[in-house]
Amino acid sequence: MSEPRKKVIVAVHGIGDQIKYSTPQTVLSRFCEYHGAVAAVPLGSFHNPGGILTLTADYPPALQELVFTEVYWAGVPRKVVTEGHELEGTQPWVRTLIGRVQRGAMTKEDLSNRDFAMIEQVLKEMLESISVLDRVFYLTGRMGIFSFDLDGVLRDFLGDVQIVTEFKDSSREILEIFNQQLGTVHQQYPDADIYFIAHSEGTVVTLLGLLHAMCDRIAPESPAGLYDWLQNVRGLMTIGSPIDKHLTLWPELFLPFKAALRRPRQAIDWRNYFDYGDPIGFELDEARQWFVEDPAWKGVFNFTPDDDRGFSRYPFPGKAHNDYWQDQAVFQHFIHGVVHKEDAPPVKVASSVPPPASRWWTPVVSWLGPYLALLAVLFCGAFVLHKAADAYTKASPGVPALFGDVAGITLLVAGLTVMVRIPRLSRRWAWRFLGIALFLLSVAAFPGLTCKTGGGFWTCLSSSFRLRLDDLGLVGLALVVAGASWTWSLLRPKHGMRALLIPGLLATAVYLSVYLAGAPSPHGDLWPVFLAGGLFVYLWWLSALLFDLVFVWHRYIRRSGELKYLRSHAAAPASPGQSSKLGLPLAPRTSSPGAA
Repeated sequence: MSEPRKKVIVAVHGIGDQIKYSTPQTVLSRFCEYHGAVAAVPLGSFHNPGGILTLTADYPPALQELVFTEVYWAGVPRKVVTEGHELEGTQPWVRTLIGRVQRGAMTKEDLSNRDFAMIEQVLKEMLESISVLDRVFYLTGRMGIFSFDLDGVLRDFLGDVQIVTEFKDSSREILEIFNQQLGTVHQQYPDADIYFIAHSEGTVVTLLGLLHAMCDRIAPESPAGLYDWLQNVRGLMTIGSPIDKHLTLWPELFLPFKAALRRPRQAIDWRNYFDYGDPIGFELDEARQWFVEDPAWKGVFNFTPDDDRGFSRYPFPGKAHNDYWQDQAVFQHFIHGVVHKEDAPPVKVASSVPPPASRWWTPVVSWLGPYLALLAVLFCGAFVLHKAADAYTKASPGVPALFGDVAGITLLVAGLTVMVRIPRLSRRWAWRFLGIALFLLSVAAFPGLTCKTGGGFWTCLSSSFRLRLDDLGLVGLALVVAGASWTWSLLRPKHGMRALLIPGLLATAVYLSVYLAGAPSPHGDLWPVFLAGGLFVYLWWLSALLFDLVFVWHRYIRRSGELKYLRSHAAAPASPGQSSKLGLPLAPRTSSPGAA
């Protein structure tokens, strides 16, 4: 038997087609940074019996006392995906999740079947938006600007969740892998303390593995010391964890765990870290209610609200789910406060390490950036259409006039889109009034931006308070499109984006016909105008899809909004008349003031 080591660090990877040992290699890098050492350990160093790595004498003594390994469970979902014809498609599976929420909500009589039909349609459009955005990221990646496989993250997450939560044979196989690896670790280092660092769906695997070891009634034919490793577990770090989602949507996974039959020698120090921009990881207050505050679990986990650390550190939605791995501030807090909690200097490199704090600029970029990008997309479409129309009419406006016209059209179309789309995304009248206000502001700004008088800035600004005769046509068409789209969306919610684009396409065709009919002879070619019109409508459709995604992201996903909504509808029935305060796409119908 090898010389016992002091601490074993067990990495548990998250979603996707993971490379074996890449997760403990990354964890090792964070520990080396904490101790001021250079990490120079290739993946091949982990390929040894048991996949357990110890560091050589040229590393600091504190690192030599650590052992690194992983629970590698990606092979189980990979086998299911490779065999094919087993995983349910994303959209059908999402419908089953809606059904789970619907069963709870209908018992409270606060949402109708029509409401859930609209929720399903909105989610379908969001999935379409993610696919479109993924293609945009592909193009930006090819240009060397920014690359991220957003659609892949969603696909991997949903696929792995299916396997862990609903494929009982695969879930059982994953737990066997978990226990087998911990048994191997304990056999080699029976006196070592064990610390878990788990990410994403790996946090669910880790919690289920711990609960199974605590609650499983060992069969007589089971090997001796099957769960002896549990006694040595001292710490648990979860990053980007969806545990509370699973507790809400799949409570049956955790119902068998009533109370611990076996316990660690002392309470497990649990620290959870989540970014508000992470669509998968959230605060774990539900987990605390289940496994910390319940008297049956008292003394098993040390996990207070102060140990649940939320922050805004990563500006890009989706990508935030993986950015934890490169965030030294997150790892330093756990390493210092849990792994080396009882160690004295020189093991501890500082007297204290503050928890990871939010970066002031991250919410600004996260909130303003997407909406400015959507305006830029609309601006490009309006610019191409305006240039094509000018080429046909032989007009040659100067740069200020061209910019003003394009900016005015961009804001008008953007205000129209916001006003029409918000009722599909929230039934809160406050949001609907905000959409109407933004549309009216765009109408007011239109005359000033398209002003052609020679009176200077203040003259054009004053024209914003009165519509000129030549403005009435375009503004009137915008009002007609707004009314038609709003009515169509309410009467036929399943028609989705068609309720906006078909009236918008017709209005664009009407306005161009009137505008081009007055062109003097000789005029230019007409076919570029048709191409530009098609591109304008396409970019309008793209910006509307992405607006839905951004709005839902900010309104319901950041700061765990949709998880709180799921709890309010999928959990125990509420008392009669109780309503949600979150106003999700189709918030409960109540008679209370402000209910949407």
